[in-house]
Amino acid sequence: MLYRIGPNAGAIRREPMHKLQNGLCVDEETTIRLLLPEPTVWAELLLHTEGQAVEVTWYARVLIKNPHGNAPLYTWQVVKTDLVLATKLDQPVAYEDPARPILRIDVRGVGCGNKPITPEALIASGQLTALGRFLDALAQNRQLANPMTTIYPELLPPGCLWGMFGFRAQPKPIEQHTYYSTFLNSPLYTWAPTTEWVRYEVASATQTTLRFTITDSAGFRQSVELHPADKRAITDWSRIRNVRNVTPAPAGAEFTAEAVLDDGSARQLSGRSSFLPPPTALDSRDEKPPIHCSPELTERAPALLKFLDRLVQNSHLLEKELQLHPKNHDLYEESFLISPLYDLKQTKAQQVLYQAAWDKELGPLVIRIRDFLEYDCIIRLSHTKVGTRVPFDEIVSFVQIQRDPDSTGPGEVYDFLILARLRNGTEMWLRGRSCYPIGECHVGCRTCLYRVCYETVKDAQHNDSIPTDEEVEDAAEVMVAGLEGSIQPIWRPDTYFAVRFVTRDIATRYDDAQEGGNYQRSFVVGWRTTGPLGHFHKYPGSGGTTETLAAFAALEAAGRADEFKSANLQHYLDLPRCYPNADGRLTAAKPLFYVQPRLDLFYLKPYVYEMYRDWDAYNGAEKIWSALQVAILDPAPAPGAATPTIVDGEWQETTPATTTPEVVVVDDMITNGEPCADVPPPEPIDVFTTFPIPQLEPLKLYTAVFSNVFRRDSAAQPSIREVHRYVFQTSRYASFSEQVRSWILKAEAGVVVRSAVYEVEVEADAMALAAAVAVLADPATSSDDLKQRFADPFDRLMDGILKVGALAPAATTEFNIFRLKGSARVLGILVRNPEPFNDPKIPASELEQTLTLSLSGGPTTDYRALLARDAASVFVTNSDESLNVPAGTYHFTFRYLRWDGVDYVNEATETAEFDRS
Repeated sequence: MLYRIGPNAGAIRREPMHKLQNGLCVDEETTIRLLLPEPTVWAELLLHTEGQAVEVTWYARVLIKNPHGNAPLYTWQVVKTDLVLATKLDQPVAYEDPARPILRIDVRGVGCGNKPITPEALIASGQLTALGRFLDALAQNRQLANPMTTIYPELLPPGCLWGMFGFRAQPKPIEQHTYYSTFLNSPLYTWAPTTEWVRYEVASATQTTLRFTITDSAGFRQSVELHPADKRAITDWSRIRNVRNVTPAPAGAEFTAEAVLDDGSARQLSGRSSFLPPPTALDSRDEKPPIHCSPELTERAPALLKFLDRLVQNSHLLEKELQLHPKNHDLYEESFLISPLYDLKQTKAQQVLYQAAWDKELGPLVIRIRDFLEYDCIIRLSHTKVGTRVPFDEIVSFVQIQRDPDSTGPGEVYDFLILARLRNGTEMWLRGRSCYPIGECHVGCRTCLYRVCYETVKDAQHNDSIPTDEEVEDAAEVMVAGLEGSIQPIWRPDTYFAVRFVTRDIATRYDDAQEGGNYQRSFVVGWRTTGPLGHFHKYPGSGGTTETLAAFAALEAAGRADEFKSANLQHYLDLPRCYPNADGRLTAAKPLFYVQPRLDLFYLKPYVYEMYRDWDAYNGAEKIWSALQVAILDPAPAPGAATPTIVDGEWQETTPATTTPEVVVVDDMITNGEPCADVPPPEPIDVFTTFPIPQLEPLKLYTAVFSNVFRRDSAAQPSIREVHRYVFQTSRYASFSEQVRSWILKAEAGVVVRSAVYEVEVEADAMALAAAVAVLADPATSSDDLKQRFADPFDRLMDGILKVGALAPAATTEFNIFRLKGSARVLGILVRNPEPFNDPKIPASELEQTLTLSLSGGPTTDYRALLARDAASVFVTNSDESLNVPAGTYHFTFRYLRWDGVDYVNEATETAEFDRS
């Protein structure tokens, strides 16, 4: 974009507005001309003026006849002129007309000081026209003489909304208000969503004068006064039905209008309003140009405040002679020597001297700073009232600085006011003058341009081709619904597919663009899918034969068949969350309770579900049955034992534990960007398979064999292929309740007679106790020797520090109370069982919450648990690492966790309680 300023110069100045720091500023009657790069249908300018208004003229470039030849000749044509009052410039000045693109914009400030705005300019501003429409609307609605009218909010009939004391009315949408176009959204007023109310109130109504005001909840207040043109005719203001022909008036009034009464007669009115700029009768030759001072301080103002305050903090303000450099360089480097006040790097001065002189009787303080080169600055401070003494020796800080409002001459301002805080807590304003410009004043009225936004014809045409908000909203909802309601599809298994491509070439003659030859070709591409995992690498061929995928056959021939990932489920399982361990690992594994057992398989890819479901017949393709089932094999069955138990998997829907990249992108656009559709973040679905199997035998090893049962409708028997297997062990316990309650060795009539609660004496000196506290507080703080010998914190505490030694294997759930030898101090309670209480694969942060202790009804947060790697042993002690558990009623709560596809949930809860005095 090009711009030109004329007839006088302009400058980029610091004049903050709307969070913008700089503006292109010109003086009164100087025009900023903007030349847009392309024809533009929409433009918006952010402006500010110290005059009464800004005149913005929008130009189009039009082709005219060239009297000197055929070369194109253009001229500028005014499309529109806006006169915008300074009070309305809190909003941008905009142009929008797709039918009349513009290429040039002229901006000029008008009405500086007492200069009148011409009637033509007043009409162009739209203020006068808008006032006439508002008066006419009041008259037509018979509310011109009403004592008070609520313009906003305007209410619907009662009964639309239930209120505290019965039915109350509901506000209308703002666009449906009676005065929306004539006032609430007009050059007179701009309604904001935060507005609570807008009222019309008649201040006084006599036979010759009507005065009313418009106010709102945010402090807006404007007034209008009407009277007969001759100021004598008696007027019944309630009989006026129309107000028309509102035009500017000479000095003494701002406008004239014609009122139409009920009987059709007309009456001339005159009036004035604070909505309009005041008229003036002053001769412009008698005007004195106004002086405007910028409200912004220079960067030296806060630097001077900081320097004077630093002098006070260092008790140097009244020093008769002080070397700022080099003796006190470190104290004043940041606040003076290298700052907007002075640049030691540039002057390279060897000495900077500070001198202060204070006459305690007369009051002023004079400061001189010089470097014996070219810098020599005088700073003078005194009371704002001449002759008043200032106790400079009682000043403890300087807290605020501002331009001296009495210094309003044009040019740089060196006078300032500074707020000092005294020792007794009072504050005092001082007047000062320095060698540093604090602010700036200028003659006349500046107009500043801060921002230009525009939309070219090409951009507008492109934007018109963009889908509407409703279309985007619909598409986004469909996308989110797809992510939430479906699983990534796969090709239909064991099916032939074909795609037909048709190409067409049309020859066009060069000379007359007539269509010539038409060449069309067809191409067909076909392929076949095989079965799901289990039947993918080996699939039915023609004549009932079985064919092997070439890639698998090559690996099989080389003895590397396990490398073919699409042969079975192994590479699709989410092993850390499957239970029992789907990799067959038995060490540090929790055995499966033998009553109501179930096997859970979780997957890394939810589309596994599509492989093991039925496919209906479609377009000539026959129906396909596919299922995932498990057979529970006994490695050493008894003679005559029943055939292995076979169970079909039950597919259940859940929320994914991990988020796919597609969902991450959509979620980021919704939560972190500026979405163009109001849709909630998608919550995609996931699946897992559970296999509820009949009761098993305790403490026995089994093998789970998972197979894919696959059959086409035309096949007599299904094809069954193994896709995964693992071994697992059953527990000695039927349930979690039985496991926990095994601590009760004997009970009579519901009373525990004998229990597995034991006391264990532990020898530990102060050094060992300190090391134990360190392990509990932060396992990483242990010595290198301990960490090398005992990698697990539990083993490090039990064997490396407390040296508990080999305890007898636990036969049941048992509570071992560790008491410090030779004292009654209990270091903690070791809870053990022959089997893990929970699956050891569960994250430690979750496992720590599976066993809690409450002492005599106190909070469980007072105690914490440290678990062994196998989750079969837990050491419970104080949360504050004091290793001192008092006596009382010990109430332990055990929780059994299982992964449900989303999170680890509590499947069972058991408690154990006993007293220790």
